Amino acid sequence: MLGFRRVTRHDPIGPTQRRAFFVSGATLFAAGLFQSTLGPALPDLARNTSADLAALGAIFTALFVGSLVSQLAAGAIGDRLGHRPVLIAGLLLAALGMLGVANGPTLALVLAPALVAGLGNGALILGANLVIADAFTEGRAVALNLVNVFFGVGAIAGPAIVGGMLNAWSTAIPMLWIASGVLVVPAVAALGLRLPPATQQGKSGESGGRAVLASPLLWLFGLLVLVYLGNEVGMGGWLATYLGRSAGTPLDVGAVATSGYWLALTAGRVLGAFIGARMDAARLLLVSLCGALVGGSILVLGTGSAPVTVVAALVLGLSFGPVYPTTIALVTATFHANPGVAAGVVMALGSVGGAALPWLLGVLILDVRPVAGAALIAGSALAMLILLSLAQLVAARRMGAGRGGTGLSTGSLGDPAQGG
Repeated sequence: MLGFRRVTRHDPIGPTQRRAFFVSGATLFAAGLFQSTLGPALPDLARNTSADLAALGAIFTALFVGSLVSQLAAGAIGDRLGHRPVLIAGLLLAALGMLGVANGPTLALVLAPALVAGLGNGALILGANLVIADAFTEGRAVALNLVNVFFGVGAIAGPAIVGGMLNAWSTAIPMLWIASGVLVVPAVAALGLRLPPATQQGKSGESGGRAVLASPLLWLFGLLVLVYLGNEVGMGGWLATYLGRSAGTPLDVGAVATSGYWLALTAGRVLGAFIGARMDAARLLLVSLCGALVGGSILVLGTGSAPVTVVAALVLGLSFGPVYPTTIALVTATFHANPGVAAGVVMALGSVGGAALPWLLGVLILDVRPVAGAALIAGSALAMLILLSLAQLVAARRMGAGRGGTGLSTGSLGDPAQGG
């Protein structure tokens, strides 16, 4: 059902796959770098524009809106024209937008390029994942888990470099210029990337795209990613505050715990790639979500204890790591004739979750009780397990009793657009 043939060490990795991995890895590293440097640069941007710091927070809204629009549009475009052009366009738009943000003299001339950067960001994230899906028809979940590690590496490196710049020059603006230049590198490298002809998708046309959008499986995957990204971002954003409110932990200790959470999430993707070489994608996703439920339960039961909360955060980080790339691997395999449309919708729903659920988590922690926020994390893990189970049931009905049964297996789903 949901899943892939077991990957063995004998699966060939050719020059096209290596180049695709380099291009996508460099893209995601650059994306993590530029996204993580915007926050520390906000005071400098406020001084440059003579705008209120709170008003500069609208830059994140502009990025979110741009990403949402481009994820919905770029998938269908990529299915028709190929995913490499979408990736290159996204990288160049993001680089151009970042330069505009760094040099904007007024608030309006910062927010407008931020919208452009958001358009590029959505396209490059989508394109990087789909280029991997195109190149790795075998071992897709492994490759996607590994390549998404680079986003975490960039997100960790960005603030560290900014800290050094602030100590040396008292400004973070040069980091925005550097991030813009780093975004151009994979765009140039992608010019020489030639994906296998059979993976250039979109051959089923608009009717295939409509069939994808009508599939219950797509929306089950989309809701799963919506809940997941909301909790991934929310946990990272509110962990320090949660520790302070529930256990009286100093903010600096909470910040270290937050770094530990993100490092665990990055390690979880490496671990997901290792396990994914020995387990089909659906089982890997199931194991990850069960781990998240365990971590969420520890978080609830350990409310008020800083050490237990840190353990829960590390378990959640490790468990969360494989969820996003493995789900994208399942989506692109399931909707293999229109992977861009399917992945674009799923990623767009994830962006909505990343914007809405952290706000709800903050309200629960600050205005209700910290344990209510912990309960949201645990309940979300349970909800994701239910969504995966429903997807399995829908897949079993679609495949039919004579075409693989009802359990998790190593065969991929038929494409709904193809009548599977």
